[in-house]
Amino acid sequence: MSIVSHLSVGATTESLPLMIDFYDAIMKELGAKRKMVIGSDMKEIDLQTFPSINDKGECNIIAVAYGKCYPEFWVQPPENKQAATPGNGCHVAFQCKSPAQVQRVYETALQHGATDNGKPGPRPHYSDKYYGAFFMDPCGNKLEAVFFDMGIYNHCVVL
Repeated sequence: MSIVSHLSVGATTESLPLMIDFYDAIMKELGAKRKMVIGSDMKEIDLQTFPSINDKGECNIIAVAYGKCYPEFWVQPPENKQAATPGNGCHVAFQCKSPAQVQRVYETALQHGATDNGKPGPRPHYSDKYYGAFFMDPCGNKLEAVFFDMGIYNHCVVL
C-alpha cells in the first residue's frame, strides 16, 4: 500500500472540460481510469459522463478522480474558492513500467494540450536508473512520467 492517499491538482471551472480530456488521455496510457465524478450538486454521477455544458455554457461537473484501484488523483477547483494556480517546486510523478511508456505518456500529454518541460530521457543527475519526461498540464501543473529500471519495489521491505 502506498503512503499517499490521494493527490489533487487545481483547475478553474472554465478549464475543467479541457483538463478532464487531458487527464482521460494520459491516465489511459498509465493504465488508470475515472473512479469518481462529482457534479455541481456535490453528488456522484455516472463515471463515463463527460463534463456536459449546460445552456448557460457552464460545466456541470466540479471534480473527477482517477486511479487504478481507488480515487487517488483528483482534478477540481480549489476548495477555498481561490484561484487555481500551480505550486512552484511541486509536481506529480506518474510511475511507468518502461521507457516506452514514459514516451507514450509524454506524447499523449503533448497531443492533449501539455507544454514540454523536459523531453523523455535518462536523468543521471537523479540516478543512473532514472528515466523521465516532464510536462505541464493545460493549467500549468507540473507533471512527470518516470521509470526506474530496477523497479521501485526493489527498495521496499515488507514487514
